[in-house]
Order: sequence, then structure tokens, then C-alpha cells
Amino acid sequence: MDELSRQVLKQAINISDEDLERLGPGLRKLVSDLPTKTKWKIIAEVTESKYCFAGLKPGDKFVFNYPVLNLAESTATPCVPAIAALANHLPLMVDRVAEGVDPNDSIRAGQQFECPDVGLEHGGLGKVWFKLYAEKAE
Repeated sequence: MDELSRQVLKQAINISDEDLERLGPGLRKLVSDLPTKTKWKIIAEVTESKYCFAGLKPGDKFVFNYPVLNLAESTATPCVPAIAALANHLPLMVDRVAEGVDPNDSIRAGQQFECPDVGLEHGGLGKVWFKLYAEKAE
């Protein structure tokens, strides 16, 4: 792991040198070269919405910075069920970033996925659909 990433991790999460040495190969790859990897934004954009209690509407976005939710850049209301649904899809995009390739090459990029509310037609209330993609931060 490069020294800059070590220092960033030590400051950000207060991890010891000893525990950094214990990281497995996959995690080492994930947290190496952080300045390059943190330039990627993974975005879940609302494409459809009907009767959403959180008020999510088409065009609203959840923005993640490798892979932390960026509340300042997100325009979507932080809805726990919607964010929980994203947790199933984000790791594949983050894995692409960790491998040093464009996360838009992930099988999840561009796919539509839904919030967990089943919608009025199936005994729920609302229904929200998202598309997932990545952008390189400037």
C-alpha cells in the first residue's frame, strides 16, 4: 500500500500501522491509491417515482464517493429503505474502481433497480426506480 493512502486511512479512521498490516489482499487493493480512486463518484439517479413517501422524484440523485454517501452533493432525500437497496448494487461498482477500471464497465452500471416498497399494486405504497452509473470527479 502506498504511503499516502496509509496516511489518509490513519487520519480518517485512526487505524494503527499494525492493523493496516493485517488487511487482506482485497482490502489492500481497495484502499491503495486512494487519491485516484476517490475521484470516482457513483450515482444512483431516480428514473421513475410514484407515491414515494420520501418525496423522491425523477432526476434526484444519491452521490457516493467511493463508497460513502455524499450528502452535500446528493439531491435525493436520505431514505433508509432506498439506500439499503443500493447496498446490494454499490459493491460491484466499487470493485471496478478498486481494480482500476471504469466502474461503468460493471454489469450493474446502467441497470434499473427498485426501492423495496412493492408499490400500491402489490400491497405497498410507493415505487421508485433508479439507474446506477459513475462519473469521474473533477
